Amino acid sequence: MNVEADRILLKYFNDNIRLVEKWFNVVLPSKKSIVNLQADLNELKNKNWKIII
Repeated sequence: MNVEADRILLKYFNDNIRLVEKWFNVVLPSKKSIVNLQADLNELKNKNWKIII
């Protein structure tokens, strides 16, 4: 990705974090937050999928 485009997107997400977090309500279980989603995704990312699959 172009560095300038990345900077603009990061600024947008940072400036609009409350709005952006609402986008993830579709994938979040009730009573969980974006922090829970981030933790779950990090846990999945760090699994040794070559062994699991």
